[in-house]
Amino acid sequence: QQLSMDAPQPSASADIFGVRQEGVSDTFGRWRAQIPPTTEFSWASPGGTPQRVEIIQNSTGVGELGSRVWSASYTACDWVARQPPEIWRGKRVLELGSGTGLLGITAAKCGAAISLSDKAALLPLLEHNAIKNGLVVAPGSPSETGAVDAFEVFWGVELPDATPVFDLVIGADLTYELESLAPLIETLAALARKTRAAGRELEALIFYGRERAMAPVFLEMSAAIFDIEPPDTSHLLHEDEVYPVGLWRMRLAADPVRASAHPVIPMEWR
Repeated sequence: QQLSMDAPQPSASADIFGVRQEGVSDTFGRWRAQIPPTTEFSWASPGGTPQRVEIIQNSTGVGELGSRVWSASYTACDWVARQPPEIWRGKRVLELGSGTGLLGITAAKCGAAISLSDKAALLPLLEHNAIKNGLVVAPGSPSETGAVDAFEVFWGVELPDATPVFDLVIGADLTYELESLAPLIETLAALARKTRAAGRELEALIFYGRERAMAPVFLEMSAAIFDIEPPDTSHLLHEDEVYPVGLWRMRLAADPVRASAHPVIPMEWR
């Protein structure tokens, strides 16, 4: 494994968790749960070789909500680790709402050419954890051999022209906030339209705790624009989970009217 000597290697200070951004970020928050300063996910490769990802996370109870690991990420990692390597081959992958990077880094270790993304405040944490796990942070050059890139994707904002064409999007417990759903779905749709314009189809794999209040609202709003397969809950319960997690597979609707629609919050949730 190789460490990038040029990529930033921040220390695990308050800044890396967005602790000092109160009043600035709409994803700054507090939580009551006691969580450890590090967490990990372990699995065996198809050849039986033990694999492990360890990341630092925000255990202070205050800061950017994405600076700690939320429950569905472990289930998503478990699903990723079970997949045959062919699922990633020849595909460019984007993780939305990467947060600490646990899911994206696990996917990279499984052979995905993946880009990690989140708000700018969380990029130092993403890069720190990627480097900590032996990955090279190479802007614009993710590969299937241990290089990732990390950049800001601000939901609901028009994608920059330089945004790559992706084949696969993954995300876990992306938001619990009603006001974030429309921007999130708008960004998913924009990514899918960009891929379709390039002559390919993007698939989004979204993991949500099924009892999360926002999960059914997210699905109802998304269904106006995407074709969504029924949730796959088979072998999705990680040993650390205390609630079921569903995996929804989403593709941009074939109907051009639906595919060009915009997400609308259901009347009963306004």
